[in-house]
Amino acid sequence: MLHLIGKIGSDGADYLALSFCGDTVQGMSLSERMTLSNMAIECGAKAGLMEADDKTAAHLRACWEKAKVSQHSTTITRDSTQRLKFTHPTCLRR
Repeated sequence: MLHLIGKIGSDGADYLALSFCGDTVQGMSLSERMTLSNMAIECGAKAGLMEADDKTAAHLRACWEKAKVSQHSTTITRDSTQRLKFTHPTCLRR
């Protein structure tokens, strides 16, 4: 991340979102990913995003279980591109 900031400067991603992906990101723990996302603001970005994967799904399932969220109320599926899709009824309310 520091190399990227050195390349584009502290305002190189001014008011943009940075998206991180690839084998390196997939090999990172969730806390390492959160650190990387939080560092996105150091180069002017509004957000640092990463694609959800099986580690993310496992973490969310554990959080939902701990919070006693019904497993029937939230679903985790894969769409046609094999990306994870999270659906919870409260997200569907208008």
